[in-house]
Amino acid sequence: MRKHIPLYLQLSRNSRSIPAISYNRLLFQIHRAGLYIRHSSSDSASASPKTTSADKRTTTAAPITIPAEPISTTGASPRIGPFTATYRAYNCSQAKHPYWTQFFSALAIYLLADVSAQSLSAQDNDKGGASWDLPRTARNLVIGGIASIPGYKWFMFLSRNFNYSSWLQSITTKVVVNQIVFAPTFNTYYFGMSCLLAGGSPAQVGQRIIDTVPTSLVNSLFVWPWFQFFNFTFVQAEMRALTSGLFAIGWQAYLSWLNKYAERRRHASEMAQVETVMAQDVRLGKSTA
Repeated sequence: MRKHIPLYLQLSRNSRSIPAISYNRLLFQIHRAGLYIRHSSSDSASASPKTTSADKRTTTAAPITIPAEPISTTGASPRIGPFTATYRAYNCSQAKHPYWTQFFSALAIYLLADVSAQSLSAQDNDKGGASWDLPRTARNLVIGGIASIPGYKWFMFLSRNFNYSSWLQSITTKVVVNQIVFAPTFNTYYFGMSCLLAGGSPAQVGQRIIDTVPTSLVNSLFVWPWFQFFNFTFVQAEMRALTSGLFAIGWQAYLSWLNKYAERRRHASEMAQVETVMAQDVRLGKSTA
């Protein structure tokens, strides 16, 4: 029976021309590598437990978890014609400075909304439509700046939660939760803060909320659920606050108009009460005379 000759002995027969130092080092490296392979294979064999048929019967599948929606952290953007460069710049700014980007975006959105609202109501302005209500614009900017970060956080919360295996169930749940929680909260904040910044008392703030919030919520049912279906389906998570804000330019113009309309109604009611009191005083004066 032929005896097995190790590899380093075979090399020793055919490698006489190799220098002594390099040759000995090569033999040492080969020998050490062979010992390491045998040692690691024996350790892995001893460390892996043997599974029995009973263990296989008791093994259960791990629960399936639905991951949250992916959030982009890069400035990559699709090609959308002439707006590609603008979109790419905004997306890069959103990835680097999300809070500041949302803050200044909200200021621009609320400014455009107030400009639209004041332009619509300029025709029936008591001052002939020539003046601009700068305090009203400033109030809208303050309201938008305060609401920018909470609104962004809210959409990020919705993107990380209510994710089910069914796409339709996920989108429907997000839209319903947004309409039940966010819509009344934001409308109450908007109208209440508008009245408060205008110098209204707590009683007037409460009355303004009662006069405006129910009407705005009913009207929002015809607009926002359908847009949010589109928003949650086609828009990436960190851009939803922006798309909602851009869509809300018209909606904010409506809210601003509704707020101004409620303010005028309150002013007209107060003037009617004053005229009634004055008329009663005149009648009392005539009767005593």
